[in-house]
Amino acid sequence: MLTLLERGSFMSDLLIQYINQNYDGKSNWFVEEVNQVHHLQRVNQILDLKEYLSGYHKILQKPSYVFNGKVYHPKKIVLQLAKTMVNFYSGTRCQDNFFMNFKG
Repeated sequence: MLTLLERGSFMSDLLIQYINQNYDGKSNWFVEEVNQVHHLQRVNQILDLKEYLSGYHKILQKPSYVFNGKVYHPKKIVLQLAKTMVNFYSGTRCQDNFFMNFKG
């Protein structure tokens, strides 16, 4: 059984119980926990969102192509909707708090 955490607090007792039930008290339980599929998917989704918000878009990497002997250059339009929404929300949040204080 795992005895690395000090017993006594409610949360540490719950964690020890979880480790013992799901991982048989193994000392490397954390490695197994973070390598579960749903955790990896969640982390990858966050990394994809960070990449998108930093300006990396697949359309910007798309090369020109030839069709019926003519070279076509794809339009590389990037809509920064998510970034605009984040900026708008963070700007209005401060204003909402300001106006909430002065509403009668």
